[in-house]
Amino acid sequence: MGSIIVINNLNGMSEVDFMDKISKYPGFNKGLWILYFNDCHNQLEGAFSYMGIDYPGAPNGRFDFDNIILDILQNGWDSILGKGC
Repeated sequence: MGSIIVINNLNGMSEVDFMDKISKYPGFNKGLWILYFNDCHNQLEGAFSYMGIDYPGAPNGRFDFDNIILDILQNGWDSILGKGC
């Protein structure tokens, strides 16, 4: 059985309104599908942002590769510049 996440704050929308609006998000299926960079998780995150609702994340979590790379780059850059020492 899959996991679910309950979203309690729909900014005053009903569930029907929410599903209707999220299905109309213009960013779905745009561009080349690239795992972790342009996939269903990124598109859902964009759709939630489009609706002004905090993205609750994937039900079982996600290996967020793009943020991991950004963290590595930032930490490396900080060490080069001597920040955080």
